[in-house]
Amino acid sequence: MRIAVDFDGTLCEPQWPYIGEQRSIHKLIMWWVKHRQKKGDIVILNTCRIVENGTLPRALKWLKNHGLAPDFVNENDPKLIATFGDCRKISADRYIDDLNVGLLGWLLRRYRNAHTKVVG
Repeated sequence: MRIAVDFDGTLCEPQWPYIGEQRSIHKLIMWWVKHRQKKGDIVILNTCRIVENGTLPRALKWLKNHGLAPDFVNENDPKLIATFGDCRKISADRYIDDLNVGLLGWLLRRYRNAHTKVVG
């Protein structure tokens, strides 16, 4: 199985360009992704962070410090590329993102909104 996982809002609080806190729900997702990777699944970090502005290297370092090394970053599995060609859209069996419409995305958004401080 190929798992595409977002970074900001999914593995940590969204604080772009910084890296936010990792709350309980983010730790649970991180645990599950690492567990699936140990079982042989392919993990693809699917993020808008890029090398040019330094946000992607910081995220990768953070992930490494938290015990997750994605198999691919913002790219498709070479086996799929060889079979179907390459495209910009990441191909996966599971997409984990705080902006997903499903239950997990809803939970992440609810959790984020409950912990957002209103200033003013």
